[in-house]
Amino acid sequence: MRPRLLATLAIVHLACLASAGSSPPGERTGKNLLANPGFEEKAPVRQGGWEVLNGGFQLVREGREGGWCIRCDSDNVSRSLGAQQAVVFDPPTNEPLLFSAWSKTSGMEGHDYAMVLNVFYADGTSSWGHRIHFPRLAGDWTRGEAIFTPE
Repeated sequence: MRPRLLATLAIVHLACLASAGSSPPGERTGKNLLANPGFEEKAPVRQGGWEVLNGGFQLVREGREGGWCIRCDSDNVSRSLGAQQAVVFDPPTNEPLLFSAWSKTSGMEGHDYAMVLNVFYADGTSSWGHRIHFPRLAGDWTRGEAIFTPE
C-alpha cells in the first residue's frame, strides 16, 4: 500500500520589509500583502486571492485554533499540490520580502515539503525556488519563514 501524504497550510504571510535589519525571526513585521492569507474567505477560493495548483487542496476548518486552512492529501509522492497567489509590485520594489506560513504534516517521511516563492522581475528575468522547508515528521503546527532579497 502506498503511503498517504497529508500537508495542511494555514495563515500565509508575504510582507515587504523596509529594512530586514537584525530582528530575530518571529519579530519581523510588515503588512501582509496577500489577499485572504488565513483562508477565511471560504468560497469561491479564487475570488479570495488563491488559485489551485496541480489539482490542489481542500478548504477545511482544521487550522490553528480552529481556523480555516487548506489541506493537500495525496497517495502519489511525485504529485505537487497546493495553492498559489500572485502579488504584483507596481512600481517594482527592491526591498527584502519576508514570506512565512504555518504548516502541519502527516506521512511525509522522505518527501520534500516546502513553501516556494518564485519571483518575476520587471525586466522579464526571474528567480525561482526560494523555499521554506517544513519538518516532515511534525505532528503539530510549525511556523517557517525566510527573507528574499531582490538581486
